[in-house]
Order: sequence, then C-alpha cells, then structure tokens
Amino acid sequence: MYRVLIIVLFFLGFLVSCAEEKHEEKKEKVPEYDKEKSIEMFKEFTEEEKEEIDNFVKRHPDWNLKPTETGLLYSVYSEGEGELIQPGQTAIVSYEISGLDGSVYYESDSLETESFKVDKADIESGIHQGIKLLNKGAKGKFIIPSHLAHGLIGDMDKIPPLSAVIYDIHLVDIK
Repeated sequence: MYRVLIIVLFFLGFLVSCAEEKHEEKKEKVPEYDKEKSIEMFKEFTEEEKEEIDNFVKRHPDWNLKPTETGLLYSVYSEGEGELIQPGQTAIVSYEISGLDGSVYYESDSLETESFKVDKADIESGIHQGIKLLNKGAKGKFIIPSHLAHGLIGDMDKIPPLSAVIYDIHLVDIK
C-alpha cells in the first residue's frame, strides 16, 4: 500500500511538473512590445497603406489627385465661387464616405446637409485640411490616410480600424 501511495504521488508530481513547464512555455511565446517594435510596426503599416493608396490612385487617373505634405490626396472637380473657407467659419456640406474597396460607409441624406466649424469641430483632421481647399459650391474628393482619418480603432461602427477613407464632399455653403 505504501508503495502504491509513493507511485501515485510521484506520478502526480510528474503531471504537475509537466503542466508547469507547458505553462512556462506559453508565457515565453507571448511577444514583448517595446517602443522600437511599435515604431517599426507602424512604419510597416504606413508603407503598406501608402502602397494601397498608390494602387488606388493608379486605377483612377481621371481624379487628378494632388498630395499635401501630410499625406492627404485631394482633387477639386467642380469649382465654387468666392474665397476659400477659413478656420472658424462653419462649413455646410453634403458628402459620401467610402473605403478604397468601394464600400460606402456613410453618406449625407440627399435632402439634408451637415455642418461643422473648420478647425474647431471634433472630426477627422484630414477633413479640416481638405475643406480649406474648397470655396462655396465646390466639390472635391479627398483620400484620407488612416492617421488623418479614424486611426487605429476606426470609428467603432462602419469604418474599420487602420483604414484610409475617401470623402466625396460638396461645400454647399459657408457661414
């Protein structure tokens, strides 16, 4: 009986020891992230996104897109009238927001408009940059990279994380 108890205890000790080793192996496989690795991952993602945007632009040469220093691409395809909208003024707009794959995420109601204060509203920085390239009545297209749009988490509804977006926007009025 004593021998059976020793064998059982030895066997249980062996099982516990194996389980701990497997648990330690799993712990070792968890990647460690530090500042340098995060920066490198972001650089890789940015290059992939830039390539995706460049391929999109090549498929749409008729859009005549121009780059800004921040990475926003824009095209004014219908000129408006008067001065360009200025920071602090209210933009009255209609729009369609889509992805590079053609998926339409949002669009304003055809009978309604939306408004925001330029450089004062809590909306994508790419929109603030792009809208200042338009005057009353102008229509434009903006390709906004993720770092100027909804960034790492998307809009937590329809726009996926880390997604460039396309705005087709009409500056209906300026207040």
